[in-house]
Formats: sequence, structure tokens, C-alpha cells
Amino acid sequence: MAKVTVYIPDDLLERARAVDETANTSQLVQRGLERLVGADRTHERRPADADALLAHARDKLAPAAAADFDSGYRAALTAADDRFWPLVNLLAAEGFDLRRWARRWRTAAGAGAISHGFSPPSWFSPLATDLGTIIDPIGFDHLSFTPTGAFVRGYERALADAWDAVEHPWSEASPEPKDP
Repeated sequence: MAKVTVYIPDDLLERARAVDETANTSQLVQRGLERLVGADRTHERRPADADALLAHARDKLAPAAAADFDSGYRAALTAADDRFWPLVNLLAAEGFDLRRWARRWRTAAGAGAISHGFSPPSWFSPLATDLGTIIDPIGFDHLSFTPTGAFVRGYERALADAWDAVEHPWSEASPEPKDP
């Protein structure tokens, strides 16, 4: 096995680690290279009707994924109030990548909970109610659930849309900007 030195931008490595927090850097790079060149699948065999079966499965699963996305979108906009503004600004700086931001926040908040007493920000409760283990730094029982990826993507998109509506409050229908 070759041993090489690879330089990876910090933000790219953080996003990759957010996808699989258990994988080390070497494993993440190997997976990326396998996707680039195509994994060696000589030992795998797909049935002749695999494409039709996959299309059928996609057609059966896509409505549930779309419903989860919509549910996440609605949940974010329902929860958003003036307490969310500092959070939305932080997420904007992160490209609205909730999982990456939450991983760092959980680490910092968890350390604070152990050493200094945890006093959650005002946005924590509604966000944790919607996102469960993604945001919960301590492991509260009532937050021990993980929403689907589609729900989280909907939540991210809604917060990004809300931020954009505040930061750019004009549209083609109303060309005059309104001061937020």
C-alpha cells in the first residue's frame, strides 16, 4: 500500500468527517478515490434487472424523502423567531451545513456542560426539539432521535431561505429594498 502526503482544505476535510465521524482521514481519502475511479466491483454481481428494481425502489422511496424534506423545511420556519437570528448568522457563515456546525457546537457545549455548567442559548430548545441528537450535546432522553437526511436538508434550506429573505429583502416584484 502506498504511503503519500496529501493536502486537504480544512473545510473539505470537516465536511467529509461530518458524513462519517467514525472514519479516519485515510479511509475518507480512499473512499473518495474509489468513487473517482470506480470501486473494484469485480467480486460483486448485480442482477440483470437491477436498473428496473432500483428505479422501482426510488419511485417508492422518493415520496417519503420529499415529505421529510418538506417537513424539515416547515419545522425550521415554524420554529424560527427572533431567538434564531444569531444562529442563522452563524449557519450562514458555515454555508448552512447544520451537521458540520452542530458537531463543533456539541463539542464546545458538551465541554461547557461538564466543566462550567451548561446554560443553553435561547434557540437551543426549539432547534433540539426538531433535530434531536444532531444538536444535543449532553444526551437528553427526550432528544434521543436522529432526523432523516432529507429532513435536515429541508431544515437547512429553510434557514438559508429565511436568511436570504432578511439579508436581501427585495424581489423582482418589489425592486426597492426594505431595511430589515
